[in-house]
Amino acid sequence: MAKIYDDVKKFFDDWWNRNGPKVEDAVKTTAEKAENLTQKARLNYDLYQARRDLTKGYEKLGKKVYQEIKEHNTLDFSTDNEFQEIIDQIKGYEKKIQDIKDEISKIGKVPEEESSPEEENPADIIAGDVPDIVDEKKER
Repeated sequence: MAKIYDDVKKFFDDWWNRNGPKVEDAVKTTAEKAENLTQKARLNYDLYQARRDLTKGYEKLGKKVYQEIKEHNTLDFSTDNEFQEIIDQIKGYEKKIQDIKDEISKIGKVPEEESSPEEENPADIIAGDVPDIVDEKKER
């Protein structure tokens, strides 16, 4: 019985020595991908919020234009500071949206020098060098 235990222990020790680094790399890659997905989800929410802010800015601008036309029957906003503030807010929202989109597109990109060669299939790692089980009764 001790021989079987020693054989199994040796097999797993050998397997881990051969395939341990590959397994560790797979775990590291999975963790990095999970982090990327988390960052993208957060940024997509930020993008949603920025788009809502932009929509509110357009609504505010539309109300201001309507009120100006209704009250003064004119479209001259050159002396109206509030109008310019709304325009500046809208420009800020547009820039924020573009910055978020740029940041989303950068997530998960690997620079050329860091890219790894073709990865080994995990099934190949698991199936590698599995010994045949020998019937002990036949050996005796």
